[in-house]
Parts: sequence; C-alpha cells; structure tokens
Amino acid sequence: MPRLKAPGKRARNPWSIKADPVTDAFYRAKAQEAGLSLSEYVRRYLAQGVLNDNVVQLEQRVLALMAAVQELVAQVSAPPAKPSSPQEDARPPSGIRLNKVQQAQLEAVFTSAEILGTIAHDRSPQVRDRAQDAARAKIRELTGGAHD
Repeated sequence: MPRLKAPGKRARNPWSIKADPVTDAFYRAKAQEAGLSLSEYVRRYLAQGVLNDNVVQLEQRVLALMAAVQELVAQVSAPPAKPSSPQEDARPPSGIRLNKVQQAQLEAVFTSAEILGTIAHDRSPQVRDRAQDAARAKIRELTGGAHD
C-alpha cells in the first residue's frame, strides 16, 4: 500500500450512489436520527449487511455439517457387520474409529459451533444457552437418549 501524504490522513476512495428523492430523504433522516453523516451511516449499514451475509453463509455451512454428522451418527450407531476373521474385529480401546473425512467433518462442526457460540454469547448469553439446549435435545433425539 502506498504511503499516505500526510500523517493522520486516511485513504479515501469516493463512491457515488444515485438515489431517487424518496430514498435519499429516507436515508438522510435515518442518518440524522443516528447522529451520523450520511456517508458514515451508509458505510455502517453496508458493513452490517456484509456481516449478516457472512453469518448466513456460516449458518448454512453449519447446517450442512450437521446433516453430515447425522449421517455419521447413523453409520456409527448401525450394528457392525460380523468380521470374517477375528483379526478384523480389533478396535482401538479409545472408542469410535473415524476416517480422515469424518475427523475433518467433526472438527469443522465443533469449530463452527465455537465460532457461533462466541458470536451468540457476545450478543446475548441467553441466546447461546437456548441454542445449546436445542442442540443437546437433537443429540438425545438422534441417539435415543443414550448420549446424556
């Protein structure tokens, strides 16, 4: 990035937005209510829209990952096939055996859950708690209450 000409000066690239008189009056009134200039109000409004879009995309990704986890739970809870030899029945004592894809899916789900939990907690801890309770209820429903 090129050096700015004077200290304390911010780089500015002006934008021009054309609006009909009704829209212009509406946004000017909203900016005045907020005690901001029109440009600052529009800048914040755009930033809020981008943030909301990112949250929606994250939510869609989490829902897709939750569907993948439900498939994984169904696979894990299905009775194992009888091995043809005793050697194949060897299972690690640590619990469920996951392949690399399943491991990555679970990691993504838990990472997303932590991110969303942090966002929700910053906005309202009660929202996060309700979401966790709903998630636990879904887990109980999926596992038949065996995972309390």
